[in-house]
Amino acid sequence: MSISKGTLVLPTAAELAIPSVFKALIAASNALARLDELAEVLDNSEVFVNAIPVIEAQASSEIENVVTTHDSIFRATSSPVKADPETLAALRLREAITGGINQAKSRGISAKFVQNICSEIMGRQMPFRTLPGTEIRQGGKLVYQPPEPKHVPALMGQWEKFANQQEILHPLLTMAISHYLLEAIHPFADGNGRTGRVINVLYLVATGELKQPVLHLSGYLNQHRETYYKKLRAVDRSGDWVGWILFILEAVRASALDSAKKLKQMTELQLKFSENYYANADLVQLIFEKPYVQIGQVVDRCGVTRVTAAKWLESLVSQGALKSVVLGREKFFINQKLIRVLAN
Repeated sequence: MSISKGTLVLPTAAELAIPSVFKALIAASNALARLDELAEVLDNSEVFVNAIPVIEAQASSEIENVVTTHDSIFRATSSPVKADPETLAALRLREAITGGINQAKSRGISAKFVQNICSEIMGRQMPFRTLPGTEIRQGGKLVYQPPEPKHVPALMGQWEKFANQQEILHPLLTMAISHYLLEAIHPFADGNGRTGRVINVLYLVATGELKQPVLHLSGYLNQHRETYYKKLRAVDRSGDWVGWILFILEAVRASALDSAKKLKQMTELQLKFSENYYANADLVQLIFEKPYVQIGQVVDRCGVTRVTAAKWLESLVSQGALKSVVLGREKFFINQKLIRVLAN
């Protein structure tokens, strides 16, 4: 068990000092470093920084059965008024990532920061729970019961202390352990899983492993959801920290490779777009930052009249570069090729 009478029980250094963990750590760290370097040197890194939190929000929400699409979230970033509740929930998660970047860099990760992130995700103030947490049962048998509410503040204080002891463990190991501990403490009445997955990425930013939140980690966790929960429960039942950490390190490695692949595909797509279609450079940048764009956004970015902005966008529609769609009273111009790249 990871919690005993209100005290966190952590893996020992000896448990983790084994060849399989070292090998997996090196592979994950190298893949993450290559992604970070690639995101920094490419001219369109801003496009990627805007896009990745969207697909991260979609996948992390889907793990909790809050199902929406990349398409809906991108549309809601331009006009959230008529978005459905699931899309608005994912949009809040995306905003928790983007809004937490500067604080993670400047102040690091704290229990209060985690509380703020959960509040942003849930759209209301989320204090630490005062009621028993959700019991986890399998086949009618109790598998895990979160600690009593009276222990939560102290446990989160211990969690904060552990998460900031960067000189002891590699940040990727600390992130993996911290993610499990947040799940085990279950500090909030709702939103614990989504909060923990946002903290994963922001923790890597806070520790300097990433300069921007360009790792799409929840996609892997969603694809391997059954194993994700199985490995969590194995720590609960038998203290299998190694199995959990190896799973998370592989998730980081695979996700970093996939994120780098998407970054390259987006770069190539943007270059081909500029070569194949006649368009203002600022307009091209905008429709890659916002795959759903409206005339008013072009006016603001490019400093042109609405008439000119409309002509530019309609010209790209006639060239087959964009698709236009009217939803209610609003007209959107959609970069469908970009959305397909992000969805794959």
